[in-house]
Amino acid sequence: MYWLASHDCQAEIKAQTVKNAQPKLALARIKSLKIPLPSLNEQVEVTNTLDLAGRKTEYARAKRDQLQDLFRTLLHELMTAKTRVYKLELLTAD
Repeated sequence: MYWLASHDCQAEIKAQTVKNAQPKLALARIKSLKIPLPSLNEQVEVTNTLDLAGRKTEYARAKRDQLQDLFRTLLHELMTAKTRVYKLELLTAD
């Protein structure tokens, strides 16, 4: 699955696709695709690594979304004067 979604495989598929009004990738051309087949241990290791990266990406997206929601909420409270800021100390990066 990961190989078929990879840039290299997609480039090979695109190169073999007949350019018509409706692009076509014939079954014979699909059968001729060269798909690397590492050992089972390597496949498991690669899959585990890619799955972990995917989970980390989803976690980062969820965290980003939560922080954006928090920012919007706080900004709304500041703009509607529900929250007041009197003494604000700004940290500067030197």
